[in-house]
Amino acid sequence: MSLFCIGLLISFLFVGQAESQNQTNCIKIPEVSLGNAEAIERNRRVAVLIQADRLIQSNNLAEAVKLQQSVKKTLPNVAAPNPPTRNVDNLASGAKVYWQNAEEGLEAGLSTKSLIALEKLSDNYPEFITGHIKFAEASLRWNQPDKAIQTLDRAYGIYPDRVDLLEPLLKLLISKKMEVEASIASRQFALNYPEHPDAPKYKKLADDYMNQFINDFKNESFISAIISGDRKIIAEIND
Repeated sequence: MSLFCIGLLISFLFVGQAESQNQTNCIKIPEVSLGNAEAIERNRRVAVLIQADRLIQSNNLAEAVKLQQSVKKTLPNVAAPNPPTRNVDNLASGAKVYWQNAEEGLEAGLSTKSLIALEKLSDNYPEFITGHIKFAEASLRWNQPDKAIQTLDRAYGIYPDRVDLLEPLLKLLISKKMEVEASIASRQFALNYPEHPDAPKYKKLADDYMNQFINDFKNESFISAIISGDRKIIAEIND
């Protein structure tokens, strides 16, 4: 039996390990198979991100960022950001070439040409917001959802005040059942920009996404228990 405990310093969802005797606000879940390395790693990552979300709520943003970075996939570094733009006319000549190649590739349905041009544009000219969005859309078009999420996540990290980056990022995260990550992104915006008219909206979304994750986790654990026929687990989940 494993414990998923919202109130712990770091709660491990695998092999039943927890770092505190205080087990209030915990969800009891079935064991994850030790052979299922992918599930174990996913559970570990989620546990770290949940702790990061709690640090964000307590305004300890520096420590929250450290935790987030510890479980994020690294992407190539980008140049220091210039003022963001969505206007192609404001781009340097090199960026315009990448954009033209990308448009030609997208129109012709050429995945390699499109993705290479858009990746170069995203890496080398991060100020072009439309480039990140188009790269994410193209990545989805050619069945690379992880690349789409990474692209928007990095772009949003560079320009955290851009709702036009946050919105497609949240949509992607939710589509991939990454409610914890969506909650963190929403809460960071609400806390960083409390005067923004959409701040209350994103604060509510952050809570909704986290509650959705917890409820889904309970339901999945309950279904697993039914399939395995473990009445003890069923009873504990229902408590």
